[in-house]
Amino acid sequence: MILFLILSSCSFIPRIATGPIPEVEPVNPDALVSYRYYHVDNTHPDASDSNPGTAKKPWLTIQHAADTAGPGDTVFVHEGLYPERVAVNNSGSSAKYLVFKAVGIAEIRGFQLYGNCIGVIGFTILDDIGISGWLGSGVWVSGNYQYIADNTIKEFINSNGIMGTWGKYSKNIHIKGNYFYRCNAGICINGENWLVEDNEIERLYRGPDGGDADYFRFFGKNNIIRRNIMHGTIEAEIGVSHVDLFQTFDNNGEIAHDILVEKNIGIGMYHQGLMLSGSHQSMRNIIFRENVFAGGSSWGFCIYGTGGVHILNNTIFGIEFHGIGFNDAARGVVKNNIIAYCTTSYWADGYAVVESGYNIIWQCRDDPGIYSSTDMIGVDPLFNLAEKPDPITLSDILGPDGIAFTADDGLALRKYSPANGTGEDGQNIGAY
Repeated sequence: MILFLILSSCSFIPRIATGPIPEVEPVNPDALVSYRYYHVDNTHPDASDSNPGTAKKPWLTIQHAADTAGPGDTVFVHEGLYPERVAVNNSGSSAKYLVFKAVGIAEIRGFQLYGNCIGVIGFTILDDIGISGWLGSGVWVSGNYQYIADNTIKEFINSNGIMGTWGKYSKNIHIKGNYFYRCNAGICINGENWLVEDNEIERLYRGPDGGDADYFRFFGKNNIIRRNIMHGTIEAEIGVSHVDLFQTFDNNGEIAHDILVEKNIGIGMYHQGLMLSGSHQSMRNIIFRENVFAGGSSWGFCIYGTGGVHILNNTIFGIEFHGIGFNDAARGVVKNNIIAYCTTSYWADGYAVVESGYNIIWQCRDDPGIYSSTDMIGVDPLFNLAEKPDPITLSDILGPDGIAFTADDGLALRKYSPANGTGEDGQNIGAY
């Protein structure tokens, strides 16, 4: 016998409470302002690691700088090709980070960050040798209090763009404004108090030693993933990999507690927008709000067995199969979402319990009996896009100005949209 429950917002069964909303402080800009400055410039005719590291007498290698510099130091790496994979064992301090900053196009093969309080800013990190396996990735995160910003990370076709180490959780990692191109996977979060924001991940790719191709994996607790853009993967380039926008699981004892995923845009995944599998103990209070998932060939959200997944104010558009599905005693909330152009909108199976309401369902083929009484079924949300384009592209979603979450976006709502102000507590329905 299958127990199938979709609870309306007025159900007598207690509501599924949201836990704490994660809060993570960004890096204090003052901590990135240095006492001392050193220079690495391998194009300088007098460059040598025996030099003092001044602008006129620069060091030759970044690795020497990493072995020499400490708290309050900024290492300027001047334009050039540096065929190095730099291991940073030294640390900065909470008041003054150890900072590596590119000046011009400084191209390297990657960083392995073992120390604490380290900044890596503005590099082009390129894999031209087929790096894979343990200690792979453009940036390998092992220490705490690290700031990784404004880098271009590309061609890591056998590994991740940024990877948190396994076996321990790194704390207070801020990843901001990086661009990833043709990596096997994007960012793997393993830790506590990670803030991952304003990154663009384009065109995942599976090389000969690559694994599953996911834009994000997240593990740990009190982590925030926001305002990232994921797009451009080509099905023929990922082989047997499944492509999820977000994935987490507990197969090896992992946890995901108190996770906030908000205002991200993902287009063209070949599996799930979110693939989540775990127990009520290992996975809880995971909040997805105000995200856009568009153009997927499987599910928008696939939830197995876990407790407290909150899917709020998202726009799920053009998914080939299911918009949202809960399985195997999963518990969650589905409210204030627009689910459009999916085969089915949302459902629960196998003892799953879902509190739902105030969703707009448009161009989905469902049995209306599963919905809450407050859902609006068969109501056109009046997007700027008059109909579903095929294929759905980033320019369709971002609109003419190319900027996410502005009024000209394809899935923004027109002035007289029925989604405006009609959600729970007078909120707008959907991501806008």
